[in-house]
Amino acid sequence: MGDDSAQIHRVRIGTRVLLEGPYGILTRARRTRHAVTLIAGGIGIAPLRALLESLPGRPGDLTLIYRVSHPSDLAFRQELETLAGYRGARVHYVVGHRHNHAADQPPAPPFDRAAIARLVPSVAEQDVYVCGPAGFMQLVERALRDLGVPGRQIHAERFSY
Repeated sequence: MGDDSAQIHRVRIGTRVLLEGPYGILTRARRTRHAVTLIAGGIGIAPLRALLESLPGRPGDLTLIYRVSHPSDLAFRQELETLAGYRGARVHYVVGHRHNHAADQPPAPPFDRAAIARLVPSVAEQDVYVCGPAGFMQLVERALRDLGVPGRQIHAERFSY
């Protein structure tokens, strides 16, 4: 959150504003490797969608993993598919509620270090950008460290509401 983010709800509709940025660490300036994996949980897709579009890279350099609870939660799906096709990027969707035990829906596949390693075997040699809910990010960052990704290659942005 920026200095004025907590006050944004007080701005009246129609007020002219001046925006600047981006701030934080989810920018191309943090990149150290050619290959990049973007891991989004829920609304964390917003900044990673922008990186998918703007990061320099050759076909095969970019991979996006997008974790949501329900298929209807997949924001920007058509845009992601279009960008991936245009950029030569890979997109993996991990869909399902992790605590779902309803008879009509199987629980989500586990999203842990084994899942990340299966989707991106070379993740330890890549930069990894992570954005999503706090618990999701803790899980992903721990899994990345367990997979040997150096801390300097993990770029995580936390949203606060």
